[in-house]
Formats: sequence, structure tokens, C-alpha cells
Amino acid sequence: MSQTPALVELHTISRFFGGIRALDGVSMNVRAGTIHGLIGPNGAGKTTLINLLTGFYRPTSGHVLLDGQRLDGSRPHRIARRGVARTFQNVRLFSGLPAIDNVLVARRRGTLHRSFGRLLFLPGAARAERAERAVASQLLTQLGVDALSRRPAGNLSYGDQRRVELARALATQPRLLLLDEPAAGMNREETDRLGNVVRGLIRPDRAILLIEHDLPLIMAVCDQVTVLNFGRVIAEGPPAAIARDPAVIEAYLGTEDDDAQL
Repeated sequence: MSQTPALVELHTISRFFGGIRALDGVSMNVRAGTIHGLIGPNGAGKTTLINLLTGFYRPTSGHVLLDGQRLDGSRPHRIARRGVARTFQNVRLFSGLPAIDNVLVARRRGTLHRSFGRLLFLPGAARAERAERAVASQLLTQLGVDALSRRPAGNLSYGDQRRVELARALATQPRLLLLDEPAAGMNREETDRLGNVVRGLIRPDRAILLIEHDLPLIMAVCDQVTVLNFGRVIAEGPPAAIARDPAVIEAYLGTEDDDAQL
């Protein structure tokens, strides 16, 4: 069976900060219809790579393609409009707004004409508003937090805030969904539920790039895994193969020689 084409292609991406090489010649393909894990020790370059994909950084060299078209060099809001959405390591919600309004913020991006319509109480604007709320409500239901939709986001538990943030990312109807350590701060039971949610988000035309330190989650949900260490790809393949790779084991656990030097 032939593989689906790559939705995202990274070609020898490097990013330097002064004399520090945060990424050094990274190449990687992320295919539609899959969950692609990105793992590595702290400081491996994982968040730098996400910031490149979302336009917060530009590569020092190399380039990124989305659907065969150059992505690097575009501003973050233009990249978002092309179908790239993300969550963050630290939850970034509007704490005073109800959960459903946090999701609606994403639905309303680029709809200035609708905002004027709402101000003028136009019938079409009211219908559009109801439709947007219905979509936001459906996303909260999908993620199991619909009963909390009217509560201020800042009053929700950490796990529920994570789910609201994920609903907001999904509200943009992304082709590429970047999840930056979504299980951070969760216990095992919450993480297992999150894994089921993430698997349920995959679509034939959507790819998910999952950055995580929780290796059981990575092994449970990912189709393919790329491992970074010191800004370089040291391994790539199916989760079972990655778990047995000596270079990956050394990057995470060190060697006997390392222990002897402590």
C-alpha cells in the first residue's frame, strides 16, 4: 500500500541563536492522516522547531513546505490562515472569558465584516453568530467539556483548560495541528484519556505533530516518531523501533561511561 503524500516537509532546517545551533540540518516529513511524534531530551530543539513551523522564528537555512508550497518566511497569522494551529506548553487562555468564548475567538479570526454586522444588529450577523456558537459548542462536546462552557476559563481545572485550548486550536479547522506537551501536568489517568482524544482527532487530510516527554503516550498514539538531540535528528521510525534504538536510549538515559563521570 502506497504512503500518503507528505503534508509538511522540512528540508535541512537549521536555526542558530548566536553561536548556539538550536536546530542543525533537520529534515522530516509529516504525512496527512497520521500522528507524528517529536521527542528528545530538554534542549533538543523541539519547541524551536514548532516556533519555526508557526512563523515565530525563521530558519537560518533550509525551508519548510506545506502542501508543496513554501511556509517559512510567512508571518504567524498568514500561516494560521493556511491551516496550521498549535497549543502551548503553558496554557494560554483568556482566563476571564467563558470557555465557549475562548473557542469563539479562534472562529472569528479574519471576520471583521461580521463584527460590523453584529454592531449594526443585522439579521445575517445574528445567524452567523448562532452558527459559530454551535460549532464551538460541538467542539467542547467532542472534548468532554461542554458542561463547563459558561464557566470562566480561569476557574477550570488544569486538565479542562488543556481541553478548552485544544478546542480553540481545532476551531481554526487546521490541516496541521501542533500539540506542544499537551500532557504536561496531567496524571496517568488524564493522560490516557488525552491519548484517546488525540487519536479521535485524526482525519485523512489532517496531520498531528505531537511533542511530548510522556513516552507511554507517544508510544500509544503515534504512527511515526522523530527523535531530536542537540538539534539533530538521531532516529526516526515507528514507535516500537524507536523504543529499541540504542541512540535514543543513550540520549535519554546516558551510558555507563556517563554514570562513571558523575
